[in-house]
Amino acid sequence: MSGEGAPAPVAGRVGRAVAVGAFVTLAGPVIGALLIAALSMFRGGFGWSGGSLSQIAADVASVVYMFVLFGYVFGVPPALAAAIWLGWRTYRKGGFGYIEAAVTGGLAPVVYAPFAPGAMFGLAPIGLFAALIGRYLLARAGWISAEKAVR
Repeated sequence: MSGEGAPAPVAGRVGRAVAVGAFVTLAGPVIGALLIAALSMFRGGFGWSGGSLSQIAADVASVVYMFVLFGYVFGVPPALAAAIWLGWRTYRKGGFGYIEAAVTGGLAPVVYAPFAPGAMFGLAPIGLFAALIGRYLLARAGWISAEKAVR
């Protein structure tokens, strides 16, 4: 029984925790990078001065590719920190709620504090929104419960 509401039949608590941790680590940076790409495209008015549909598609593809590449370069350390915590919570309690996801996503960029404090503050809002989107997607996939926040 999978879908929204009931957790999917992943191989027990350990399997579910590993699946959640892998999703957060691998999908979190992509979600954050796509948020940054969308914000920059909307802010810049897409920056197109005409051109054919194929040129516009090529421009969008290059922007998305660039942000996904940089998303993994800069997003994996905070995503891994968030994955460790949220995977542990999934193992211990069966899941986590939206508030815990948002707080974890917002605090995960602290891993950059010793090296680049400015990056920490720039990545915190992106991490927060990416965590909320990731939490929603995990519930839709049935890997964590969608009915209630976990205590």
